[in-house]
Amino acid sequence: METSHQYGKGQTAYLVSPEVAPSNSSHCLSFFYHMYGRTMGSLTVNIKDRQQNSVLSTITGNQGNSWHYKEVTITSLRTYQIVFVGVRGESHLSDIAIDNIKFKKAPCQKVPWLK
Repeated sequence: METSHQYGKGQTAYLVSPEVAPSNSSHCLSFFYHMYGRTMGSLTVNIKDRQQNSVLSTITGNQGNSWHYKEVTITSLRTYQIVFVGVRGESHLSDIAIDNIKFKKAPCQKVPWLK
């Protein structure tokens, strides 16, 4: 999400996955994110189906000038989509990037160095 232009606080960018079939077992969504800037906004990961939209994870504020790894466990008995929502902070100093998004049909593993 590029924030160099003066569109104002709260502008929102969405990245929506294709539909994922329901399953009785857990899946693991993993990705890297970069959120560096004095007036950083937020990055939210949602799970959306025809009946509801639920927050899986929210990251807010300046996370430093480095990439961070995140895993989220997903379980759904309904067809769903994953929605990444980036919200701009107060100024152009609030760029958000995500990369290397992976979806595994297995539960997330405990990673000792993961926050």
